[in-house]
Amino acid sequence: MYRSITLSTLAIAVFSGALWNSREPIRPPGLSKNAAPLNWVQELSKIAPPEFDGQLHATITEEAAEQFKATMAFYKRGACQMAIPGLMETLELDSRAIDARFYLGICLVMSGETEQGELVLEDTVAWGNTVFREPALVYGAHANLKLYRVARAHAMLLDAGESLSDMLAEP
Repeated sequence: MYRSITLSTLAIAVFSGALWNSREPIRPPGLSKNAAPLNWVQELSKIAPPEFDGQLHATITEEAAEQFKATMAFYKRGACQMAIPGLMETLELDSRAIDARFYLGICLVMSGETEQGELVLEDTVAWGNTVFREPALVYGAHANLKLYRVARAHAMLLDAGESLSDMLAEP
């Protein structure tokens, strides 16, 4: 019995060593194969808030749409902290306002409420295939990086796919 345990332990150690040596460096898709493996951490830490294009991407009530558009005037001026209450009110008026959900997550992260912002961005991703899914993954990864959750940030970037290089290339 002792011998079978020793052989099993040895087999696991050899397999683990082979797996460790064969793994790819940590590099999300869309980044150059010649880039240093952890360059994505530096790039992601410098990412700027996304610009607001002035369009609504969801069908919501007129009252919620007006509230959202009025609130985004703060966001456009870089006043994320001031936009948070209006974005929350927009979501109270119409929970389908995916635009408000996404920008609320961004504003929370940029205002230092990283944990809450990351949860809102995860909720945005959970809404499925919307125009905000991949950006929410990237900014969620940014939030996780700020929270020292590197493995979670990496997983979100892998899920973001090829749009990552476009987002990180923005000034």
